[in-house]
Amino acid sequence: MILGKHLYLNYIKDRDDYHFIYEKFCLDDLYLWSNKNSKQTYFEFQTEMNEMLKSHYRSFYVIYENNSNKRMGFIFAYNIRNIDSHAFVTIYICEEYRNKIYSVEAAVLYLNHLFEKLSLNKIFFEVYSYNQNSISLMQFPGVIKEATLKDYRKHNDEYYDLYIYSLTKKSFINNQVYLEAIKW
Repeated sequence: MILGKHLYLNYIKDRDDYHFIYEKFCLDDLYLWSNKNSKQTYFEFQTEMNEMLKSHYRSFYVIYENNSNKRMGFIFAYNIRNIDSHAFVTIYICEEYRNKIYSVEAAVLYLNHLFEKLSLNKIFFEVYSYNQNSISLMQFPGVIKEATLKDYRKHNDEYYDLYIYSLTKKSFINNQVYLEAIKW
């Protein structure tokens, strides 16, 4: 468990966590954060999730609110390259918690965990150009836009860019903003 001031991150562990995540895979805002464009049955989701947890996802955490223990979202790393010391991160925050401090706190706690526990040097974030909430999270000190993949994603018969952002361990540690966020 990773404990913050307003929330905590708990490793995905039980059927209720699976159901919570599956519900988010079935929402209309799946396009905001996933490369999937079709919904799955629960059985298909569960089978794929079990495989992905073994082979692709690492450090998959469900985000809980401290006071209510209500699930607020989830966060995970993927495409971890130990030899190169980097990974990609996805964060999903339920709509009622977006545009609040929770997204920032969850991200900072998780990034600190990845940099310290997994000894990663660099974290990447893939953000679709229509996801304004995630783009605003990328405006923190030390986060840089590495690349733009033009017309990468087709959604509602339109094409959108994919932005790739990054944050190095050095930038994370040297920015007081992040250190203060962990102390909340």
